[in-house]
Amino acid sequence: MDDAGIRPGFAARTFPAFSIFASIGYFLFMGFGLSPFVYYPETGDFTWAAQPDLGPPMFWYGWMVYAAIVGLAGGLLTYLLPIRWSLALVRGLGWLLWAVPTLIMLIILFLLRHYF
Repeated sequence: MDDAGIRPGFAARTFPAFSIFASIGYFLFMGFGLSPFVYYPETGDFTWAAQPDLGPPMFWYGWMVYAAIVGLAGGLLTYLLPIRWSLALVRGLGWLLWAVPTLIMLIILFLLRHYF
């Protein structure tokens, strides 16, 4: 139970961990170029492997799928912790909820600065 005597729900215990794990996962999958599939916007095709004859590839959708999987796994692990521990993580490390995604976004912007 939390301070008000109300048992915290699934979202209160999992979403904070999801945001941190998903942003780290996105950064790693983008950095290593790992994607479960490739989208070709010129033809509207999704393929499992790169097909140079279909035009320029777009990996973003695959990175988002992998990031969601990592985020869900991190959120589930946090939910499986005892309530007291998961709430202590959320309260004690709450600053990570904005710091990690913001830092990763700034790093990605720096790495992709030649596109802007």
